Amino acid sequence: TVDKCTRLIGHSGPVNCISVFGRQTLTGGSDCHLRVWDSMTGSCIRKLYGHKGSVECCLATGGLLISGSWDMTIMLWCPLKFELLQTLTGHIGTVTRLCLTTTDDNLISSSHDRTLRFWSLENYDCLKVIRAHTTGISGLDVSGPHLVSCSWNGELKLFDTTTYKRIRVFNIEQQHGKTPNFQCVAARGRLIVCGDRDGKLLFWNKDKSECEAMIVAHKSAVTHIVFDCRVVSRLLTASSDTTIKEWDLETLTCIRILHGHNRSVSCLCVSIKPWLLASVSEDGEGRLWHMVDTT
Repeated sequence: TVDKCTRLIGHSGPVNCISVFGRQTLTGGSDCHLRVWDSMTGSCIRKLYGHKGSVECCLATGGLLISGSWDMTIMLWCPLKFELLQTLTGHIGTVTRLCLTTTDDNLISSSHDRTLRFWSLENYDCLKVIRAHTTGISGLDVSGPHLVSCSWNGELKLFDTTTYKRIRVFNIEQQHGKTPNFQCVAARGRLIVCGDRDGKLLFWNKDKSECEAMIVAHKSAVTHIVFDCRVVSRLLTASSDTTIKEWDLETLTCIRILHGHNRSVSCLCVSIKPWLLASVSEDGEGRLWHMVDTT
């Protein structure tokens, strides 16, 4: 079910994040720097230095490479010349997640400082700061005009990316007796999926406040969730149990398990051209899984 797996070896410690855009794959690690790789060959093209702390999150887009760090900064890089274009400051805690609005003109960041920040990618101004959660924000995703965020104390909230207004606070504790510890979140259409520290996946309808389904997906924490960009009914999850799993959302069953990493899998990214699944791990490696369709 995997045509080939290319290993990305070069970071000198745990690798925390990965993003793929065409022929370029971007990774960030606890060694405080980023690496740009050729998505087809797995060869390292360039190392990017600038952060003074662990790189926790990154994004590769057509016009920018973006990274967020333990040093509380966000850096924007040119993907052609690999030059540092801008450093965004304002967070007073580790930058945990990055995502773009649907129109790709604004950047959204989350942090241990409990806030969401909206940034213009035209002039790099901070457009809005929202004190969104009561503890550090662990997950962030955009679906259409909406932003969903989660935190380690089990809060799950929905915001409008245009008005910056909070739309909904989801009912968590009353559904499950105890409050889950959310590690990550992903959204597509009306569907929101959260992963928690106990290895569970929780499924929500964006238009309702109640959890609609829950499954035990992994033996330990679900660390990252991504939707398959080719098949609407597919979801991929990473875990501290070292595995990556692919799920059929219609039946909520696991249809594929990928083994290879020997420590916690930190982050996933799915690319269409080329079609591959990218992963990074605390084992210090990245992997590019060139997938074979299971449909």
